[in-house]
Amino acid sequence: MSRFKKMWIAFGIIMVLGLLFYLVLSRKINPDRYFLLKTDKIPFREIMINVSKYAMEFEPQFKRGSYKLGLSRSVDIDKLYCTLYRSEYGFQVDASDQFILRNLDTDKLFVVGKVLGKEMFEEYRTVQYRIEIPEDYQAYHQEKEGMFPYYQIHWSMMSSTGGGFGYSWEANTLLRSPKGDSLQFYRGKGAIGKQDRLGIFPK
Repeated sequence: MSRFKKMWIAFGIIMVLGLLFYLVLSRKINPDRYFLLKTDKIPFREIMINVSKYAMEFEPQFKRGSYKLGLSRSVDIDKLYCTLYRSEYGFQVDASDQFILRNLDTDKLFVVGKVLGKEMFEEYRTVQYRIEIPEDYQAYHQEKEGMFPYYQIHWSMMSSTGGGFGYSWEANTLLRSPKGDSLQFYRGKGAIGKQDRLGIFPK
């Protein structure tokens, strides 16, 4: 094979690899659904629920801090932003001290657990419930991050305004009963390609 042909073959390989790199970097080809680093499932057995006039904020009780993802990467877990709005969800505490959520649109119920304590905060006009998760429930928090970076251009009304490198990310907080019903708080960012899922989901 002549030197000229070898040069064109090498040039072609470089062009194909460059095009492939561009398609992955711009997420025209999306590996984030399949190549994810993730923390272990972080279990919890208690959850605090802060109820205000407009929202209910759920705070799973586990140790906050840095958790390993893999490949020498880690994620800092602090505030989880597990929120349901009172316009969509109601609640009640029954005679057995069970905290029960209700989807106001579908009338679907979910028993979160037993109320261990209740505290009122007049300054913020909230009531805080400390809930024990039933032993036969599956309850955990897990975070994931894309293995490969992507580049995203930020567009304004007139033109592009630059962009930056980042990793796709998702977090999931889940309570699932033995019947298969679940209370889920899912958040994602980037090119993972899932829609947000939060609230009560039937089996």
